[in-house]
Amino acid sequence: MRWLMAALLLFALPVAVLADTARPPQVAFLNHSFAVLDAETADAIEHSDYLKTFGVVEVQTTVANAGETWRGRYLSGRQTYLEFFGPADLKDAPAGSTGFAISPDKAGGLAVMKTRLIRNGMAHPDAALRTKQLGKDQVPWFNLIAPPGEPKWLSVWAMEYVPSYFDDPRAGKEPAEYPGDISRERYRSDAYTGKLMRDVSTIEIGAAVDDIAMARSMLVAAGFRVTVQADGLTARDADTTIVLRKVSDADAGMRRITFRLNRQAAEVHVEQIGHSTLTVGSGAEAVWVFQPQH
Repeated sequence: MRWLMAALLLFALPVAVLADTARPPQVAFLNHSFAVLDAETADAIEHSDYLKTFGVVEVQTTVANAGETWRGRYLSGRQTYLEFFGPADLKDAPAGSTGFAISPDKAGGLAVMKTRLIRNGMAHPDAALRTKQLGKDQVPWFNLIAPPGEPKWLSVWAMEYVPSYFDDPRAGKEPAEYPGDISRERYRSDAYTGKLMRDVSTIEIGAAVDDIAMARSMLVAAGFRVTVQADGLTARDADTTIVLRKVSDADAGMRRITFRLNRQAAEVHVEQIGHSTLTVGSGAEAVWVFQPQH
């Protein structure tokens, strides 16, 4: 019974596993998060003039793994980004579905995570190589590992970019800054410098208890500082906080996103975007709150 095993993983772990002094060195960090939203909110994100001044906004279709396609609305910063879908954009992913990916900034982090997961009891993490269409070719893009089985509402995976992807001129990526540089900052463009958004600092998601338990195992293996609470967990590193709340199916979905800004916002600006509210400033922070998606 997967739900029972997941609950035990989440709430019956020895305290030492979660203690800061027991944390292994961190090898993976927040890369991006996605959310499947109601059609009105997804459309409002796509056509929001304000978001185009707030961050780097792109609407694009990705072709991966020799024929798999998806169309997303992207909001990017220096090293993190967000991916938004409507309820018809992803197969088998209704409104309320969410996920996030973590990734190393240096080659080899994924292998370290896999070793830790196996040592901590996940005998056979799912593993795959993803490819991406560049010109006429499908080229290696990133390797991934994820908990086995199908998530209910929340998908979590670790991904490591293939070094040759950065070296392909068609990818348009900047040169490496150090040996093994497959960093999130290298993958993202520098267009964020002309916008207000610098990076995602917090994501808060409502999800099923078994999904949260699987996410916990990935976050611990990555080296986040994980604290388990009665209603979910909080994972932190120097730059990012990930909050996962145990909720019913009706309340599953993205709840809140906070951002660090490139500069101080002198005044508070409130922008209604579909069934969500983005509040920018005052100061160097913005908060985006989402209504329930069901």
